Parts: sequence; structure tokens; C-alpha cells
Amino acid sequence: MKKEKEKEKEKNENNELENEMSEKEDHNTADESPTKETENKENEAENNEKQENKKMQSYETLLRERNELNEKYLRLAADFQNYKRRMENEKKEIFSYANETIITELLSVLDNFERAMDSDKSSEKTLMEGVQMIYNELRDILFKYGLKEINTENSEFDPNFHHAVMKESVDYTVSNMIIEVFQKGYTFNGKVIRPSMVKVSE
Repeated sequence: MKKEKEKEKEKNENNELENEMSEKEDHNTADESPTKETENKENEAENNEKQENKKMQSYETLLRERNELNEKYLRLAADFQNYKRRMENEKKEIFSYANETIITELLSVLDNFERAMDSDKSSEKTLMEGVQMIYNELRDILFKYGLKEINTENSEFDPNFHHAVMKESVDYTVSNMIIEVFQKGYTFNGKVIRPSMVKVSE
């Protein structure tokens, strides 16, 4: 009986000891939970801060690149405007002096006309020779710069080069042939600047 009481007492003491240890563990666990939660919050805050820093750096990089591109665009726009202005000035200058060479050469024709007018007017032959010389000189200068006479001799009427102002029936002549020229036609560098004014056979 005494032994049973001692065993029971020992059992109770063991139970009390286990309860105490269990309470200590629960207490330690309770103490650790707030610490882990705090650490998690701190880590989350740190991660958020890093992400914000990355976003800010990306934004600053994009802003800098945009400013650089904008500066390049403004420089290109300014360069283009300067180029455009320079080309317009050069074009005006070219148009202003485009005919300078031909006008200079035509001055000699003007000189020859003056000489012909100042020559001996009593000689018709001399006058005609002077006029013929001036005509040849003027024609040579114009032909030199691209003028060309439209051919009408023994030619069929071509509306691209000829302008028919009259039609006439002619024996032994094929229809639609040029039989008379009232005014010569000319091309300039291949372009018709004046069609030949002609009479055409029916």
C-alpha cells in the first residue's frame, strides 16, 4: 500500500514536470511569433523599397533617353531648315543667272546688228550679207544650247510636231502630207516649244 502511494506520488510529480515544460515551450513559441512577423514585415518593406528604387532608376533612364532623343530631333530639324534655306537661295541664284551664258553670247549678235545698221545703206548686197551673217550666228548659238528645227520637208503630218492651219487637194500627192510651211517649229532639248504651222494635203 505504501509502495502504491509512492508510485502515485512519483507519477504526479512527473506529470507536473511535464506540464511545466509544456508551458515553457508554449511561452517560447509565443515569444518567437512576434519576432518572425516583424522580420517578415521588415523584409517586405526592404523588397518594396528596392522595387521602388528600380522603378525610379528606370524612369530616370527613360527620361534621360527621351531628352537626348528630343535634342537630336531639334538639331536635325534645325539642320534641315538650314539646308532647305540654303537650297532655296542656291535655286534662286541659279534661276537668276541661268541665262547669263546665252545672253552673253547673244551680245555679239546685237553688236553685229548695230554694225549692219551703221554700214553703207546704199549697198543692198552688203546689207543682205550682214543680215545673213547675223542670222547664221544667232541660229548657231541657239542650236548650241539645245534648239532644233522641226523637219517638215517631204514629211507626213504629225500632230505631235505640226499644226495644220489649211488643207488642200493636190494632184499626185499622198494624203496627209505637208505641202507648205507657214511658220517653222522648234524643239528645245527634245521638247516641242512651238509646232510647225503647215498646210496639209487632203
